Amino acid sequence: MTVALEVAEIYKNFGGLTAVNNVSFKIESGSITGIIGPNGAGKTTTFNTIAGVCRPSSGKIYFEGDRIDGRKPSFICKKGIARTFQVVRVFREITVYEHIVMGAVAGKSVFSSRSYNDEGITEILELTGFASVKDHLTGNLTSTRQKQLGLATALATNPKIILLDELMAGLNDKEIEECLSLLRKINEEMGITLIVIEHVMKAVMSLCEKIIVMDTGKVIAEGTPSEIANNELVINAYLGKEKPVCLS
Repeated sequence: MTVALEVAEIYKNFGGLTAVNNVSFKIESGSITGIIGPNGAGKTTTFNTIAGVCRPSSGKIYFEGDRIDGRKPSFICKKGIARTFQVVRVFREITVYEHIVMGAVAGKSVFSSRSYNDEGITEILELTGFASVKDHLTGNLTSTRQKQLGLATALATNPKIILLDELMAGLNDKEIEECLSLLRKINEEMGITLIVIEHVMKAVMSLCEKIIVMDTGKVIAEGTPSEIANNELVINAYLGKEKPVCLS
């Protein structure tokens, strides 16, 4: 398969703290990849370097063969990489519909079939379950729904890759299954590559084809869900001394 994204020997330092330490991996086009690890492992900082939120201290990042490290978030978004945030970030005084339109305007082509036109926005509203509340203020949504609105807004940018940062945090089992179904549909029917940071291990193991494990800023393992679930280094560093039931 074609490599969509390559992260090559990325470091990110904050003063004397190394948050990302020589991280390298490749993401294949059309795939779903999980990134897991304990809090403070460097997962979100890695996302931030890819999305242009922060410039890596050293290393290179390539998207479809073009180097993008250090470029502005607006440039990277227009190139085709969108993201959601672990901490809810919405414009609270506009409607759900207007919020998604903002994503379309920020995206790589305001004239594409999934961008700034009524038909495209309506498709996204229906796909993500926001059609019935499209005229509601985003500030009146629950925090969980605000986070899901981040996914809808990311979709409106017409991305090739979406970086998803703990989208399923706080969801119950039924909501997690619904979210997994939506993500599979986005991947399979829309052809969008997904990179998922998640702590809900059952969801990660059932959704992702490949999993990257980080600890203390480093990649400590990479492989299929089965390989990761049985990796002694991963079990000791993150999953616990005894393999969790959800991974069996």
